[in-house]
Formats: sequence, structure tokens, C-alpha cells
Amino acid sequence: MRTEENNFSKLLLLLTTLLLAISTTAENASRIRCSERERRALLKFKEELVDEYGRLSSWGEDDDKLECCKWRGVHCHNRTNRVTLLDLHTPSKEFQNGNTLKGNISTSLLELQHLQYIDLSSNDFDGAPIPNFISSFSKL
Repeated sequence: MRTEENNFSKLLLLLTTLLLAISTTAENASRIRCSERERRALLKFKEELVDEYGRLSSWGEDDDKLECCKWRGVHCHNRTNRVTLLDLHTPSKEFQNGNTLKGNISTSLLELQHLQYIDLSSNDFDGAPIPNFISSFSKL
């Protein structure tokens, strides 16, 4: 009889823990405003950059970084939650210190179909011209 009570207590504890984990995951998911597609596009964009000074350290896939609308330089529309602004310009003081983003401007940005503003100025894209795909943004 004691063994059955012990097994029941263990099962009850396991079920409680599982329900708590599920409700926490659901609660976190309901707080995430940005679309998965746009978040993945931004992360792909970040992958092609060299960020030696951690300017994009708020961007990521950890549980506390899933909300791309809270990432540095990313702004979302209040009602639609779509990414509308990407401002990753380097302020002059940081530019003077060499704290610039480097690398490639990824075509993954094309997934940000509601983008109205983009500023990548004062970064070091190795003298590359503005990519042609930028003209594809109809709302820019």
C-alpha cells in the first residue's frame, strides 16, 4: 500500500511539473509579438554580419530573446506586430571607435515585407554598393 501511495505522489508531482512547463511555454508564446518568419529572417541577416562588439546581443533564440520587437534596432507596428523599422546605423562616437557592423547584407531582409525604414549607415560593408534587392521594398 505504501509503494502505491509513493508511486501516486511521484506521478502527481510529474504531472504538476509538466502542466507548469506547458503553461509557462504557452504564456511565453502569447507574449511574443513578432512573426516567426520575420524573426528567422532577422536572425539569418545577423548570421551574415560580423558583430565584434555585441551590438546585436539582444538578438537570439534563447527563451528571453524570442521577441524580435524588443531587439536593438528593430521596431514593430503596435497593432500588426510586423517589423516596420530596422535602424542599425552606427552612432558617430561608436564609429570613431571602430564599433561598426561588418559583413554582408543578406537577402533574408526581403522577408520583412512591411519594412518602411532601414538605416545601416556608418557600418563597414567593405565598400559594397546598396544591394539591388533593397529596391524591392514597396513600403520603404
